[in-house]
Amino acid sequence: MVEYSEKERAYAAEMQQKYIDKVLECGYPRLTQESAKEIFTLLFEIAEESRPLPKEIVICGSPHECQRLANQHHNNDSWVHYSPLPYSYFTDGRYVTEYEAAIEMGKIDKDDNAEVIKNFWKYKKCLDNSLFYTLVFDDIIFTSQPPVEIHVNDNFTLDNRDGPSVLFENGDATYHIEGIAVPEKYVMDRDSITREDVVKEENAELRRLLFELLGPDRFAEIMDLELIDMQYLESIAPESTGHDLENLANKVKTKKNIPSVISTIKDSYSSFIEKKQEVSLLKTRDEDSLVGEPLYFLRVICHSTGRLYHLGVPKFNDALEALAWTFGMKKEEFTPHIET
Repeated sequence: MVEYSEKERAYAAEMQQKYIDKVLECGYPRLTQESAKEIFTLLFEIAEESRPLPKEIVICGSPHECQRLANQHHNNDSWVHYSPLPYSYFTDGRYVTEYEAAIEMGKIDKDDNAEVIKNFWKYKKCLDNSLFYTLVFDDIIFTSQPPVEIHVNDNFTLDNRDGPSVLFENGDATYHIEGIAVPEKYVMDRDSITREDVVKEENAELRRLLFELLGPDRFAEIMDLELIDMQYLESIAPESTGHDLENLANKVKTKKNIPSVISTIKDSYSSFIEKKQEVSLLKTRDEDSLVGEPLYFLRVICHSTGRLYHLGVPKFNDALEALAWTFGMKKEEFTPHIET
């Protein structure tokens, strides 16, 4: 196992960060016929391809355009796919910078690894020259320009709730939230999301994101909830609940894939416990395709703002029982003092 000093680890980390910064700043050169030919000559050498390099190289504005043109020209699967793409931009880049740092610091035996190191420098040159997305056929190559925008979160996964996660010079784009690929309208036109979109979504992570993007009230609206139970509480003293509202959001849990939006709970309940309040328990009319049963929601109306909140809860038939659950209590334990 290769050992690194603290100074060497710092140097390797600095190299990685420079690479990541360059990717996020989209600092790679635009492809030209000359640079593209050099890239594929090197790739064919690395792969030890026996066939000759195709004579025609088509430089496209995006991977989408590559795919569209390839489908028009070749209705078969006889192609080799070189595709770093944004994820591999980070993963490949980290490996590349780690290996480059190891070579520079003498951590890799150059005699024993001469061929590997030779191919490494070839591949690094391909990345530096903007190798991004490529479809290689016997007679033609379709390759994409690198993106003009890339948006990631702190975990370096593609993430943008306000626009494309990856944008290309021809206007094509991909959309991701927390690394999950989503349809364009989930980001750019949320008002057009329908009940059918929610019901037919079988991916649990996408369903969670849909609920989060729509918000509990819009979600409840399009899901056509039916009333199960409605009760009232009046003038509940905040201190009588025995719970710190600052930590209330942390106490709310969900079961299976039942959605819940935590961010609004504190404001909702701070008003709820100070005045007479209607508490309604509702459920979806149809079974959820993921959970196999209806989804249940607790509706709370804020008297100070008039805003309506829907909190995801497990299956209950009693509104107060569901309310007690949001406080981490059973109904019989939830006995707040009613002021007169």
